[in-house]
Amino acid sequence: IDIVNEEIEHLNRLVMEFLTAVRPVKANLELKNPDKILSDLVVFLKPEFTKAGVKINFDPSGSSQRIMLDEKLFREIFINLSQNSLAAIKAKFFEETEDHCKLIMNAGLFSISTKVQDNKMIFTISDNGCGMSSETLSKIFEPYYTTKANGTGLGMTMVYKIVKEFKGDILVDSQEGQGTQFTLSFPIPQKDTKLLSNA
Repeated sequence: IDIVNEEIEHLNRLVMEFLTAVRPVKANLELKNPDKILSDLVVFLKPEFTKAGVKINFDPSGSSQRIMLDEKLFREIFINLSQNSLAAIKAKFFEETEDHCKLIMNAGLFSISTKVQDNKMIFTISDNGCGMSSETLSKIFEPYYTTKANGTGLGMTMVYKIVKEFKGDILVDSQEGQGTQFTLSFPIPQKDTKLLSNA
């Protein structure tokens, strides 16, 4: 019965992710300070990373700059990327011994940084995990493409859709055995920029 319930839960999650992926993203865009949202998110994520022996860093821009975003969807972007990074770090730093596997403590590093540049807010999300092959890199945003045994292949598709809904761009750079870096950029509303410059 437990196995049946687990499978039902798994199938339900698959259906929900599929519906989310195929429907248009409905974003309630508001002017928000992303540094504050990310600061709270890092506090939320830190216990999980610390338990896994992975260091998590956050380097905010220090700006009060706001951008148009939906807070719930914005958090979804970074939760998805952080979970992928944690999995990649674990894949690289698990050490096999004669009797069991263990994670090499404090070897993994996950970082988020933000900065304002050329009327854009730039977010850099990086890890020193196992990295991706060129084939995976070329297909990362394709629906249903996954390298995980229990993955749906929809997480990164949703990240891409949300970024585009915020009128942003996303770039990814990865080297096998070295790690991965995502760079997200979102436009700073012109009206908000003028208000700050006149203040």
